[in-house]
Amino acid sequence: MSNKNITFEEVVKQLHFFRKERDWLGLAPVDLAKSIVLEAAELLEHYQWDSTDVERNKSVAEKNKNEVAAEVADIFIYLLEFCQENDIDLLDSTLKKIKYNAKKYPAKDMKAGGHAAYENAKKNH
Repeated sequence: MSNKNITFEEVVKQLHFFRKERDWLGLAPVDLAKSIVLEAAELLEHYQWDSTDVERNKSVAEKNKNEVAAEVADIFIYLLEFCQENDIDLLDSTLKKIKYNAKKYPAKDMKAGGHAAYENAKKNH
């Protein structure tokens, strides 16, 4: 099966089946939230001690792409599990948040005002 043709719903189903087979359903939200943070920290470890220079960070990702991809997958899996356990529609929530952020941070203001415009918009909401 080609991964490019798989739907989001199929990924969710496969994860649910995987968890059900192992009796891993019903995990506490706090444990899943902790796991998301822990996996995000593992992702950040790949960039520890690197400069903030974009090109340098890109080269680190290229060197460790498989490891970085595995950490990203772990974060995504725990996020999906969290959403499943808490009856959160991840796609719907994401689209709503994008719409909210579009109003909060209008493109014309953000492009023209740079970081200061972002900080100002953040304070006013």
